[in-house]
Amino acid sequence: MLVAPRSQLDQLSKREEVRRTGVYLLVGPDPDDPSRALACIGEGDNVLKRLLRHNKTEAKDFWERTVCLMPFCCETNSSR
Repeated sequence: MLVAPRSQLDQLSKREEVRRTGVYLLVGPDPDDPSRALACIGEGDNVLKRLLRHNKTEAKDFWERTVCLMPFCCETNSSR
């Protein structure tokens, strides 16, 4: 598991495992109720590519923290 603030996405991109297949969470305060958290859950064959795409999307403005979950034991492909 890797956890990083959105502001450090460039540093997270230096980690080899973030280029693998995995699941990620984009977490931050709910814009309609800042006392609550909002999360977007996704998956990708290359988690970094998905994160970079989300980073350009205004719909994800709430996103402050990234959580990435990738298998350690082997390369996988979500289409299998």
